Amino acid sequence: YYITSATFSAPFTGDAQVYASRFVSLACGALCLVLLWRGVRALWPESPQLAILATGFAALWPLHINIGAMANNDAMAGVFAAWVFERIAQIASRSQRESVGWKNSDAIWLGLASGLGLSSKSTSLVLMIVAVGAAFVFARSRVLTSDEKPTQSPIFAPLGVLIIALLV
Repeated sequence: YYITSATFSAPFTGDAQVYASRFVSLACGALCLVLLWRGVRALWPESPQLAILATGFAALWPLHINIGAMANNDAMAGVFAAWVFERIAQIASRSQRESVGWKNSDAIWLGLASGLGLSSKSTSLVLMIVAVGAAFVFARSRVLTSDEKPTQSPIFAPLGVLIIALLV
C-alpha cells in the first residue's frame, strides 16, 4: 500500500499528497466491491439480485466507507481478501459447472492474492490459511473421467499456493 500510495502522491505536495493517498484507498474500496460482486455472481449465477444486494450492502456499510476514506493499508488488505474470495468462488462455480475443480493456474492466482494481502497487512495471514485450505479441498474433490489418471496428490495444490504466497 505504501509503495502504491507513494507513487501516486509523489507528484504532489502538502495536502494534495494526503488526498492522493486517500484516492488509493478509495480505489481499493471500489475494487473490493467489484470483486465481491464477481464472487457472488459466480456462486449464484441464477440470482443477479443477490449480487446487487450483497454489493450494495457492503458499499453502504459504514466501516467499508470509513476504511476507504482513510489513507492506510486496510483498504488494500480488503482488496486482496475480496480477491481470494472471488477466486475461490470462481473455482467453486467452475467445479460445479464443468466438474473441473482445481487447475494449476489457481495456485498461482490464490498464492499471489494471499501473498500480496500478507505483504500489505500482516493480519491478512488468514488469507493464506484460507487459500491453502481451499486448494486442498478443491484438489482433493477433483472429479476424474474414466480414462484419466490422477497426476498429482492433493498435497501439491496447497503446497503450490503456500510457496507462491511466501515468495511474494
